[in-house]
Amino acid sequence: MKKQLLALAVASVVTAPAFAAMPVGTYGAATTLGQTASPVTINSVRFNPAAGYLVVDHEDGEKVRLGYWSQFGGSIEFGEANNFQDKIEDLQDRLDELNTKEENNTLTPSDITAVQNDFNDLLLDFGESGSMKLSGAVSVPGMPLAIYIKPLEGVVTLDAAFSSIAGISFLDSPVENDLSTASALYIKGANILQFGAGFSRSVFELKGRSPLNGELVLGIRGNLYSASLTKQVSLVDRTGIDDKSVGDLISDGLDANSKDTTALGVDIGAVWQSDYYQIGVTGKNLNSPEFEYGSLSGNNEATEFSDEIDLDETHIMDPQFTVDGAFFTKTKALMVSGSFDLTEVNDMVGDQQQNLHISATYFPQNPFVPVARFGYQKNLAGSELSALNFGLGLFRGVANLDFTYGLESVQVDGSSMPRQLGMHFSFEESF
Repeated sequence: MKKQLLALAVASVVTAPAFAAMPVGTYGAATTLGQTASPVTINSVRFNPAAGYLVVDHEDGEKVRLGYWSQFGGSIEFGEANNFQDKIEDLQDRLDELNTKEENNTLTPSDITAVQNDFNDLLLDFGESGSMKLSGAVSVPGMPLAIYIKPLEGVVTLDAAFSSIAGISFLDSPVENDLSTASALYIKGANILQFGAGFSRSVFELKGRSPLNGELVLGIRGNLYSASLTKQVSLVDRTGIDDKSVGDLISDGLDANSKDTTALGVDIGAVWQSDYYQIGVTGKNLNSPEFEYGSLSGNNEATEFSDEIDLDETHIMDPQFTVDGAFFTKTKALMVSGSFDLTEVNDMVGDQQQNLHISATYFPQNPFVPVARFGYQKNLAGSELSALNFGLGLFRGVANLDFTYGLESVQVDGSSMPRQLGMHFSFEESF
């Protein structure tokens, strides 16, 4: 019966996070270190373009540094939906009771109205807080690559990576008298192939015994993005009838209705570097590159929600400015660093991002003692989620494994689980 199909369809949506919580991340060791222009990881050149000059120890004769496989991993993020599986099971029991009454000719309109009201409350709550986002990235082996060019007295950086992101939310619609609903899943996704090239060098040096001694490093970077953006609307009833899982819908959504766009983004960065501290600033996507989503104008299911979603949408990478800094010992064996986004921007699926990141690192000289990292991050916009980061590096940071564990939780089947999870692997040349 349609009543059973509706309950099963909503249940499949609600329980998806419990079965899809496989950490799949970005930026390797920089997951814990944050956006600091740090020589500890080659991945820092992906944040501040001036970091290229810092990651190659050219004064000690080093000319090349690279990421053997600098990034493989991903993360998952959940909405605030609590114990919806239990609520669905309760409603399913009540639907079974309705079926029994209907068979016995004892069903009354008030019985249907009571269940209808409960379903409406459930769908409304899920429309406000039911969501999930997955992201992952993998770098091209050997990237990023940093090369010191002696005639230019600077460092050239090259980079190439592929990343994907998918966001799933719920569009609620009232339950009708026959217990049907036009509620739907809203899926947005992007596949991005990114090529980057940059240059950085020291432009000013202050010597002497003053604590202000140091040098100013400037950098510029161009990013060529080849992006495929898509979005889909899939009715809950149809989801139940077709017996599709959320994973199938994500896959179908990313494969269909996509629009390909190529655009160039420009970043600039600066770092004041001293023996015991550094201060950096970065301006990302200063030219505001634009990307088109696949249109939903011809989608009848989507037009039902035209007052909630954009049928035709352009994603703009708005300029974002970030400050970063660090204090460390002269050998950088101990380092405390932090970064802060001064502005908020939307990611590829429309979620607001403005991140604060703080970390501490122990980088021993002995290659047999693991590198240890600990960090805290918080999104000051959008979801406002916070998380702890933990990282270990073997052989002085050649092989790295970093984890993200959210501090906020969600209840699933009566058990608590973090709303944010991530796992990130990197294999790179150490400094």
